[in-house]
Amino acid sequence: MANPYAFSMSPDRWVPPDLVGRIRAISIRWGSISITLGLLLIIAIPIFGYSLPTFYDPSTVLTVGLGVISACCLVISGIGLIVARSYVSTGYLKQRKEYTAIGVQLGTLIPAWLATIVFVPWYALSVTTSGNYSDQEQLHFTATIVLYILLPVIAALGVTINLAIAYFLFFSSRHRSQFRSAPQA
Repeated sequence: MANPYAFSMSPDRWVPPDLVGRIRAISIRWGSISITLGLLLIIAIPIFGYSLPTFYDPSTVLTVGLGVISACCLVISGIGLIVARSYVSTGYLKQRKEYTAIGVQLGTLIPAWLATIVFVPWYALSVTTSGNYSDQEQLHFTATIVLYILLPVIAALGVTINLAIAYFLFFSSRHRSQFRSAPQA
């Protein structure tokens, strides 16, 4: 079916059928992975945070909260990818919806990285200064403490991957040229 409108006047942009299927499959796959990983991190961060030797530190509440914020951003980013799947249907990309998909990803990327950037030095500082101000013994970076520090980093990297996927699906120069060339009858 040919697109009867000129590109600049078209309410929606034509997308080749094989590209529609690819966009929908990739967005549902990565969105589901992100939601699952984010929910696992939302559960794991408080469990690890309150079972580590630094649980007595009052800043543990802050670090757990910041880690959960990063994981929640990953869940929202995954939901954004799954919703972006609906922007491409019946051979057309709904007008200006690609900016919504990228906006959701950027809106989750910024708080995820900000929370992670505050989390990592804050928790590392609480570990390195653990024995200085209390009667507790000095803590060292063990495998579980390093794993706990990496959990929000994993969430922030997942959001970054989702942004790259959304950009690739909706803004790739190869796809832009395909959007502009409607099928000829």
